[in-house]
Amino acid sequence: MDGQAERILDRHLVVINNPGANWSSPLPATAEMAQRHHAIYQSLLDDGLLISAGRLEGQPVMGISLFHKGVSAEQVRPLLDGDEFVTRGFLSLEYRYWDILTGALAGGTGTQQP
Repeated sequence: MDGQAERILDRHLVVINNPGANWSSPLPATAEMAQRHHAIYQSLLDDGLLISAGRLEGQPVMGISLFHKGVSAEQVRPLLDGDEFVTRGFLSLEYRYWDILTGALAGGTGTQQP
């Protein structure tokens, strides 16, 4: 298998949460909104799609979600884009793919792929 094909096998979806047009700190969100937001990510985890998600340290406030190999943006976009934090403009989402070349997620070898 050539290097390009190997990279595609180790491609993971990453969703970056950025401050949206209506971002403010603190957010004018209710506890129920926050619970629904976290429930979305919990359901993705429970369904075996999500590896991990959380906030990045520093400013601006950002978050990142890492999905299992083979999960596509089309699979998760309806759920994530429907999050009230997104629809109300508090967050904007950036969908990117990460071709993992080295480390624990690189084909399970922990070493650079050819």
